[in-house]
Order: sequence, then C-alpha cells, then structure tokens
Amino acid sequence: MELGHREKITANLDQLIRATDYDNLMNLCLEKKILSQTMRENLEEEYGNEMDRKMALWRKIPKRGPKAYGKILEICSMHYPGAYRILCNATGKNYGQVASVSQNLSVLDEPDLNVVHDGPCLSTVAKPPRPMPELTPYSGPLVNHLNLTVKKSTKIHTNPKIKSYKMCSRDRGILFLINIINFKRPNLNRLGANFDRDNLIYLFNELGFTIYYYEDINPEEMFHLIESVITTCDNTECFVFGIMTHGNIRNHSPYVEFGNGAIIPLDSILEKFYNQTCYTLAMKPKIFLLPFC
Repeated sequence: MELGHREKITANLDQLIRATDYDNLMNLCLEKKILSQTMRENLEEEYGNEMDRKMALWRKIPKRGPKAYGKILEICSMHYPGAYRILCNATGKNYGQVASVSQNLSVLDEPDLNVVHDGPCLSTVAKPPRPMPELTPYSGPLVNHLNLTVKKSTKIHTNPKIKSYKMCSRDRGILFLINIINFKRPNLNRLGANFDRDNLIYLFNELGFTIYYYEDINPEEMFHLIESVITTCDNTECFVFGIMTHGNIRNHSPYVEFGNGAIIPLDSILEKFYNQTCYTLAMKPKIFLLPFC
C-alpha cells in the first residue's frame, strides 16, 4: 500500500473504528482476500473484545499489499458510507471527482445526519434498499443509428500459421453492458449516452451475442450481476464487458464513478474476470470496453 494511503488510515483510525463494525468488516476483508482465515484466527485469539479486534484489524489493513487500499475503499463505499467519506476526504483531496469538475466540488457533498439525543425518543428511518436486479437478457428495441451492416460469413475461416480462439458454436458470446447516464449533479449527466447504447446493442446482436444491459445501477448491484453472469459462461466462447460512465486517475490508478457518487477502483472490477477467480472464462477471449469521460 502506498505511503499516503497508509498514513490516511492511521491518521483517522479512531473515526474509522467508530464508523465500522468488526464482524461484517472482517468477513468482507476475507471475501476480498485482504486477510486470510489464519490471520483472523490469530487476531481473535490475541484480542478478546470487539473494540480491540476492530482496532487491530484497521491497523493490519495498511500492511496488506498494494491492492488493499482499493479493496477497502470499495468495501466502505458499499457498506460504510461514513468510513468512505473519511477515506476520501481525510487529506482534503477529492478522490471522487471527474477530470472536468473543479477542485472545490466533492462527489459526496451531503452533510452527515445529526441525530438529536434530547427528548423522549428520536429515530431516523432510512429508505429500504431496492431489490437486486435480476440477470435477464436484453429484450428491448434494436436501433441502428449508424446504419451498420454486419455481413454474415458462410464458413469458418482458419489459417494454420495464425492461432485463434474457437468461435463457431451457437454460444458465440456475451455482451455485459453498463451505462451510467444520470448523476447526483445534473451537470454531469451523460447526454447522448443512449446513442452509444443503441449502437453497441445493435452491433453485438448482429454478431450473435447474448446481451445483458443495465442502466444507472450502483456498485453493489454491478458486483451482484457480475457474480451472476460469470456462472452462466461455461459454454460461452467470448465475453465482452463494457461500462460507460465518468472516470478519473488518482495516483496512477483508474477509478470509475457511479451515479450515486460512489467511486470504485477499476482493478476491483477487472479482477473479477481473472483466470484465477473466473474459471468459466479462463482461456477465453475477454474484451473490455471502458469509454470513460
């Protein structure tokens, strides 16, 4: 982990401890492979109560390699918004802004909710989470804005001198496309993104791909859908992943922005498709379309 990221965690340790709970955070760290099960057992054997365990966990995270910060940022963006704000704003830098936005703007510009403790009883009621989207093939209209013509081949072309992936079955491929159009700040809305959507869907439909299309979803929904789609790829010959949204680069690492203001490291998405973690797509062609603005 970079020195600046380590310092950001250690300098805000007390706030991060208050903003998280131990059991869920530890389980998420195991899931993201930030820590191992053996590390958990050793930590819990040494520290008896939750507060001490939580402090030890946060002290251990900065020592867990170059990808650990991106992973803990992803965890906090989906499960601990208070901790996410601390990590984003601790140095005064806006890790969530897109390149065209001035420095004094912050993606997460909503104030913390102050709960009043005077009086008989006061509770805050949060909106119930919306249900997770289902993995359903696209069945909407096919619009050919560019008058594209895909000429179908009548035979399989091969060349003994050139190695190629086998693509001759009916399971030609999958296009998994995410389109983030609307943002918390209306001036960031991606006007005209519907044309890119229509052109890609039309083209890959002509190529014989099964298409999954989702619009204005949040990171948690995206990761849920990714986990779902990769379980269907046993017989798929090619996989194309596309996400159209705003993006930025911080400390040489690309980030992806979602409409709800969440910022996700691009690596946390791509690693879902590594051969070591996605056996159904191992040794198959994988194409990533990342037109960030």
